[in-house]
Amino acid sequence: MKAAPVADDPFAGTGRNEKCPCGSGKKYKQCHGAPGGASGHATVGG
Repeated sequence: MKAAPVADDPFAGTGRNEKCPCGSGKKYKQCHGAPGGASGHATVGG
């Protein structure tokens, strides 16, 4: 029996050109994927 993947990190597996899972509407690379991380808005699950 296989265990279901654990989704602790909503950003894991997000491509740089996909929409950011935080809901900002920005591309991941311009939001949470940018060097230094997100600034100015809350993160998912925290």
